[in-house]
Amino acid sequence: MSGVLIYVSMYNIGKYLCISEAVKMARSLLVESWNTVSSSSESSGSEEEDWQTSNHQSHVNLANKELRSEGLEHTVTSMITMGEPCIFFQVTHLNLCNNAIEEIPEILASLTNLQRLDVSNNQLTKISHNIATLSSLTHLILKNNQLTEDGLPKDMIEMKSLRTLNLSGNQLTSIPPQVLDLVSLRNLFLGANQINQITPNIIRLRKLRLLYLGGNRLQTLPTEIGELYNMKVLLLSDNRLRRLPESVCNLRKLECLHLHRNNLTTLPHGLIHIRSLSELSLRENPLVMRFIRDMEYQPASLLEIAGRVIRQHQVPYSEEDIPASLCSYLVQAHECVNPNCKGVYFDHRVEHVKFSDFCGKYKVPLLQYLCSPRCREQLPEYADCDVADESADRSQWLKRVLLG
Repeated sequence: MSGVLIYVSMYNIGKYLCISEAVKMARSLLVESWNTVSSSSESSGSEEEDWQTSNHQSHVNLANKELRSEGLEHTVTSMITMGEPCIFFQVTHLNLCNNAIEEIPEILASLTNLQRLDVSNNQLTKISHNIATLSSLTHLILKNNQLTEDGLPKDMIEMKSLRTLNLSGNQLTSIPPQVLDLVSLRNLFLGANQINQITPNIIRLRKLRLLYLGGNRLQTLPTEIGELYNMKVLLLSDNRLRRLPESVCNLRKLECLHLHRNNLTTLPHGLIHIRSLSELSLRENPLVMRFIRDMEYQPASLLEIAGRVIRQHQVPYSEEDIPASLCSYLVQAHECVNPNCKGVYFDHRVEHVKFSDFCGKYKVPLLQYLCSPRCREQLPEYADCDVADESADRSQWLKRVLLG
């Protein structure tokens, strides 16, 4: 593995020695490990991208050591003050997950080369403002703690290198405004919180590629979300969404859209025109449940299909040519709600759901009216009366549509 992977076990050593002796022994192990790996002329690539490093980077793993804030501060302070050269200053990756840390000690701000800090699965209620001065930090993982908006540094604008911020599994009720100052963010994880509204100011995160908001209390999304043009992955499952803004269809780089377990009854018709979209998850929405129920129990009758064909193609007939039931049925035809459409319907206007067929396997309910196979959108209020172009390249259509 490229770089130096250092495992410091303060917990096991400390069971037999006083803390100062344990720190001295840990430093000895650090120096020995550093010298051994640095002198090696060979390096191999890591299978995990997040842990890839160069020959002069070091990883310190203090996970699962039952550390509390005081113990962590004492450990780091002892390492830093142990003389020159200070090996700990060269740490780039620090793993503190699965401990009992309530607050990140300010002393960690001394690790100016730190690129990745993982403090997930702890008891954090506050992040020191000094941590926001770590200008080299690219990954900050704070998931599964007890953080609220007040627990974050008031000013995070100096973290210009931060690419990934994970705040999932905390106690946030909104997107902290200081997070919106992280204009270089590529990945933002805010799942499993209590967020009920997304501020329109999210438009400031122009470089965002992944946004995870699953497991919150969202009922609507701001129109501005459609202006995050670099978005590739948008995860909105387990919320209370009833509809999506039409602007979502402007996300032309979107590849994955998760909407399962919401209250969606319709979808923006333009979704099928996002050529990059390859995965759409819709299961456990009223939209899907209605679609399945209607297709199974309420298909258009042969009588209605025959009536539509005769009316749409203006087939000439007399009372002697067709059954009397069909003859009387034809006078009951209704025009499409779209005034520019020449199609008709009889009994099934809403009940018969129009769907698009992707790759001959998956079906997505996008329309409510099937008055004519050529019915096109003319006005915004008739957006649900659009159909996909049958001549479109099927290789560009959705590859996975998850309905159940």
